[in-house]
This record gives sequence, structure tokens and C-alpha cells, in this order.
Amino acid sequence: MEKSLLRVDKTYKNTNNWKNKEDQFNKFFRFSDGKGINNVSGFRPKSNNLTPENDIISSAFCVLITNFGETEWPDDLDLETGVFTYFGDNRSPGTILDETTIGGNKLLQTTFSHLHTQSRNLVKPFLCFESLKISGKSYMKFLGLAAPGAQGVSSTEDLVAVWKVKGNDRFQNYKSIFTILNEDEVSKSWLEDLVSGVTSTDSIYCPKSWLAWVNTGIYNALECKREIKPRSKLDQSPSTNEEKQVLDYIINNLSDRE
Repeated sequence: MEKSLLRVDKTYKNTNNWKNKEDQFNKFFRFSDGKGINNVSGFRPKSNNLTPENDIISSAFCVLITNFGETEWPDDLDLETGVFTYFGDNRSPGTILDETTIGGNKLLQTTFSHLHTQSRNLVKPFLCFESLKISGKSYMKFLGLAAPGAQGVSSTEDLVAVWKVKGNDRFQNYKSIFTILNEDEVSKSWLEDLVSGVTSTDSIYCPKSWLAWVNTGIYNALECKREIKPRSKLDQSPSTNEEKQVLDYIINNLSDRE
């Protein structure tokens, strides 16, 4: 692993223990203050040196984890547009929408409030990862640096409280919309600055697309065009007798104008 940065779509071994010599993910998120991030939740905030450690709202940045595998909470990344849909952390009955243990929904609430009031300079960066298994071992795949909201998505659509039912109990959770910004790497030096209390845009290591978004509100999304491959001769040939009969009929009975 390159210790000084994160690369989009690169996977990092995750043992849930930064002291494990094979671990890459948790080691990366250990900082000069001697502290890291938690290793069990979808929201994994990193505190800064100027605020209380358990204050998620004042965190330096937040790591978001998804496995894209929960049908009840269908997180999604549209690779063509860079739009990332992420559900909050109130995923079972018995808790008020914004009073979860980690405080993830409270962070979403505060983040999108800053977005809607044009206070983008107060928004904390989000680093998105997919948790996955490779040959039975756990890895984290870096999806990219995310900003809340998306081009063409209104303030009534980018953070929505949705109702769910589990058993006979109804409860709410947040559905949020982010944009993965056009940055193929994120420097740990930038994150170290954030942990030390430097404002995200004041750091000399601040990614250009994040700086542009904070200053202008314009999303420079990481967009990807899917490769279009022409169908081979075999793919275009009839695969069943019925298809062959239809093709023979067209060739032998219909003119060019029909």
C-alpha cells in the first residue's frame, strides 16, 4: 500500500486491527495524534485535535462504509454519473431518526443543512469505501471523495426521511445523495491537516475538485462512460431453430422496402 494516499478503486486489506502487520486500511487511518477511526459502523468519523473525540458533528472528516448488499437499504454508486446514494444509520426500530448511537444521521442532517444554506465551507469531507471479501479475506475498496448533493438534485430530494417497517414497528431513516468528485487519489497529508484543525480548503493538499465545490458549488463528478463493444458475428447469428426460421423467412420473402 502507498502509505501517503488513497487511490480510487484500489483495495486495502482490513483486519479490523491497525496493529496487525497485514492490515492496510486501519493503519492508513492512524494519525499523528495517535488515534484512528472506529472499525464497526457505516459512519466512521475521525476527530480533530480541537474538539471532543465523540463529537461527530465537529469531526475532521468521515469515512462511509457500504457493502452494496443490504436489500432493505440499497446503497448505490452510479459509475456513469458519480452519484452515490447512501442510507443513514437508523436501520432498526426503537430509535428516533437523528438519535442513533454513532450519530450518523445527525451528521447527515447537519451536512445537508450546511449545503442548503450555502455554508459549504462547514461541510466535512466524506471518504467512501466498499467492504468486500476476496478469497475469504476482508478488504476495503476506495470509491472516492464525496461531497453532499448532486447536480440537478434539489434540496428537497438530496436528503429524504423514508419510512420502513420491521415486524409491526415503523421507523424512519435517511436516504442521502452524494457526488463522487473527480479525484483519483486523496493525500493523507490533507487528512492530517484536517485532523490538526486546518480548514479543508486552507490546506495546501486540498484536492482541486473539493476546493472548487466549496467555492462555487459546482460538482466536478468522477464520471465514466461504459465501453460499448460491437456484437460479434456469433452474437448476431440465430441461436435457436426458431430464430433461424425467422431470419430465413425475412431473407427469402421480404424486400428491402418492407
